[in-house]
Amino acid sequence: MRFLIFALAALIIFPSGIYSQKDEIIVAERFTDIPVIDYLRDIQEQYDIRCYCKPSWIDTLTLSHEGESISLLEFLDKNLSVHGLSVFQDAYRNIFITKNYRIQAEIIRVYPDEEVSEDRTMVSDFQKKEERGLGQGDDIHLIVIGDPAKKLSGADAEVSGYVRESKTGEPIIAATIYIEELETGTVTDVYGHYTLRIPTGRYNFTFRYIGMTEINQPVLIQSDGTLNMNMEERLFRLREIVIEGKRSDNVIGSQMGMNTLTVKSIREIPAVLGEVDIIKVATMLPGVESVGEGTSGFNVRGGATDQNLILIDEAPIFNTSHLFGFFSVFNPDVIKDFEIYKGGIPVEYGGRLSSVFDIHTRSGNKLEFGGNGGISPITAKLMIEGPLTRGKSSYLIGGRTTYSDWILEKIKDPDIRNSNASFHDINARCNNEINANNTLDISAYYSKDLFTLASETSYKYLNWNTVVQWKHKLGNKLYSVNSAILSHYEYQISSFKSGVNSYKLDFNIRYRELKTDLTWLPDPDHRINFGASAISYTINPGSYSPKGIESQVNGIFMEDEKGFEPSIFFSDRYNITPDLSLYGGIRISSFFFLGPKTVFEYVDDVPHTIYNIKDTLYYSKGKIIKAYAWPEIRLLARYVLGPVSSIKLSYNKTRQHLQMLSNTMVISPTDTWKMSDPNIPPQAADQIAAGYYRNFRQNTIEGSVEVYYKRIKNIIDYKPGAELLLNKHIETDLVNGDGKAYGIELMLRKDHGRFNGWISYTLSKSLMRVKSKFPEEEINKGNYYPAIHDKPHDLSFLLNYRHTRRFSVTNNLTYTTGRPVTYPAAEFYFRNVAWLYYSQRNEFRIPDYFRWDISVNIEGNLKAKKLAHSSWSFSIYNVTGRKNAYSVYYVSKGGVIRGYLLSIYARPIFTLAYNFKF
Repeated sequence: MRFLIFALAALIIFPSGIYSQKDEIIVAERFTDIPVIDYLRDIQEQYDIRCYCKPSWIDTLTLSHEGESISLLEFLDKNLSVHGLSVFQDAYRNIFITKNYRIQAEIIRVYPDEEVSEDRTMVSDFQKKEERGLGQGDDIHLIVIGDPAKKLSGADAEVSGYVRESKTGEPIIAATIYIEELETGTVTDVYGHYTLRIPTGRYNFTFRYIGMTEINQPVLIQSDGTLNMNMEERLFRLREIVIEGKRSDNVIGSQMGMNTLTVKSIREIPAVLGEVDIIKVATMLPGVESVGEGTSGFNVRGGATDQNLILIDEAPIFNTSHLFGFFSVFNPDVIKDFEIYKGGIPVEYGGRLSSVFDIHTRSGNKLEFGGNGGISPITAKLMIEGPLTRGKSSYLIGGRTTYSDWILEKIKDPDIRNSNASFHDINARCNNEINANNTLDISAYYSKDLFTLASETSYKYLNWNTVVQWKHKLGNKLYSVNSAILSHYEYQISSFKSGVNSYKLDFNIRYRELKTDLTWLPDPDHRINFGASAISYTINPGSYSPKGIESQVNGIFMEDEKGFEPSIFFSDRYNITPDLSLYGGIRISSFFFLGPKTVFEYVDDVPHTIYNIKDTLYYSKGKIIKAYAWPEIRLLARYVLGPVSSIKLSYNKTRQHLQMLSNTMVISPTDTWKMSDPNIPPQAADQIAAGYYRNFRQNTIEGSVEVYYKRIKNIIDYKPGAELLLNKHIETDLVNGDGKAYGIELMLRKDHGRFNGWISYTLSKSLMRVKSKFPEEEINKGNYYPAIHDKPHDLSFLLNYRHTRRFSVTNNLTYTTGRPVTYPAAEFYFRNVAWLYYSQRNEFRIPDYFRWDISVNIEGNLKAKKLAHSSWSFSIYNVTGRKNAYSVYYVSKGGVIRGYLLSIYARPIFTLAYNFKF
């Protein structure tokens, strides 16, 4: 029986002196180590009373007594209080055992004019289920919020609180609180906090979150008050769970172009080499496409890989790959959930054009010590968590490492066989609820990769970041989240093949941000967010220096780049009617390119080349070299058509002042970042989108159709033979173009029942154009051509079949159109020398991509009294062994040029992984 007693505290009255000595049950016998649950069942039968409690609280406890006379209530309270349990008995002699909460007896009036008589102990709407005994089910009773003395008829009251996991005390992010009578609701923030301002009265509150048991709670609101709710993990059932008469967030939620997934929901997805990768899971969502197999980059609605803002606890990550892209840098054991915004991006986010990938880590268990870990063929991981102060503060530490060298030893190529590769990452977090108005949260992340090729060249790259957040409640209607963020990325390539030619190549980017975000709730229909941020960038574009005393290479040292990006933002979410909701926001974004820096000026009306430099200017420290500023508009509307359907519209204007320079289609550790400056303008994008959302089969299946159209300006492309590293006049090798992308995204999703999963399909087009008044700077004669990430068809199908609570099978099918490629179309001779003639840019495509994966997941036995719970996962990645093309390359042999397809996983990959939790 789950949390029954919390509701009964507001329903039961306890007149003082109601029992005389003769009515009390006296304990006088002598006994030793009798299980509590057996003892309570015995007294139920002997004295015709009922005991209410959650069995898991007492199933390991025992009772002993020396034989002295003592009342039953005092005896139970004395023995159970040491375990954090409290005992209460009502006028009907029913016994209620609560955990971390003591029932306070008081008289409650349900209605202002209601008389309370001496002989009445329960309000009229009490759901009479007294016939239920210990552990036989749940009773849901009315919860009364506020002081009836402060109640004003027809006035609004503010209800706020936290939604947490019952087992760990962790906040649940993006949980939905919905009031059916008012057809309104809200969602929890990153701290699991919510606030509603509604008229006083009686309502049914519904609390929902993916993977959690839905809670339907009747509530009587008399004045301002607090309603905290603990949610339990949903038990998988073999029959369909039917939710009748309720519109889900898919329909009533005002956000569009957003997908949310929890780590719990993706653990059973087949994973290559046993490691669940949230970025690869994200590419199975509509509108999100992988740039290639064995990579960690992704494209969203026609955008490039650098146009995605990837955050972990609000800190940006500049390189998301481990082992050159085979794994992402995110340890799934420490992640709680993630959201990806493809459209309708809130004004709080800025700095990228296409999407926001917002990852939230777990805050740690505030109630008890625990942990989990796992072993796969190439990785091992361990996470521990627990309370620092029970119920108030917690910590979490998680680490992951690899032992992949044994795989390299199996490869025939001697250079690869004599290589070694390793990575590790560490997450740490501490959360402290100082008091009801203040919460302090500190998180840190560190990852490092080291790859040595044939004992001659080493590649080292690392990410680290730290975030300090302070949430402060300023009043009943206003609270703030204040953040200080540090993030750093660097790589180093060292070559020591020959002493005289040994070198070291370095690059790094440093990010510093201060941010404040305030939320104001002036009335029930308005939610206003406003705030400001200030970001400081420092980039070392690269240094090339000798390594060792024998090296004779000439050093090249690039000047640092410095930039400052302040912004302010404001938004208002307004529910005009229960069916019509509007969101409007503006973000004033600016960017300052700062000295010290040497800047080249070029002759007007001619191409930018080193031969057309007309002046070299030097700017001192802190001097503003170039400034950019403009508004970014965000608009969104939702209209509910009926109980199971709605339509939504959105418009986004975004700007990006930081560009990634890469001559590959994937994210590489050697990619560099470049700020906007006098010669490289910021990128800009405008996107409009519309969607239709409908639920089926009593809201157990969610469906959506979204269409979008996007225009992008100042996209960076490269001239033939562009030199991107250690180039002091990099603008001479770059060209600016524009692009457009459009498409339609369809998704069906089912989260409940024996069969669950989703199917998504995207039909899209992504085009680029580099048009210039100088023919030598044009590509494809100034006409549109397919972007490197253009994949018109993208289909993903995920089906999970849960046979029992211990055994499940998951299938995953993926199909995409092959990406564009430029082929040599002909060979010709000029002055007895063979030359290749290439096709138009991205005129052809590599073969289409298809993959089928399957996994079998077996949980250990479900006994509660175990040192650790374990599970096994057996998966086959690429069941058909299809040789999907990763890229195309050409080799000249005997005067004949031959093309070859490179495949990363050309055969099935079998994996057995073991995971445990304690």
